[in-house]
Amino acid sequence: MPIYSPSKEELSDQDLTGPSILVCEDEEAPAYLLKQILSQAGYKVDVAYTATQARYLLKTKLYDAMTVDLLLPDQDGLSLL
Repeated sequence: MPIYSPSKEELSDQDLTGPSILVCEDEEAPAYLLKQILSQAGYKVDVAYTATQARYLLKTKLYDAMTVDLLLPDQDGLSLL
């Protein structure tokens, strides 16, 4: 899976005053479900499907919280934390 890189529009649309969560989950269905639930609760949600993507997003954005799948394809979730 290629490394996710947010576009300039995605980075410029980021509202630094609202709560944001990074969901790190390699399976699409649970990632989608978490994103929908959290978005409906008022959070801004980004999804990373690998530890590499999560590290990139953590370097480029500020997050208030993060969910982590323990079994990621490129690294286990505990090591990522």
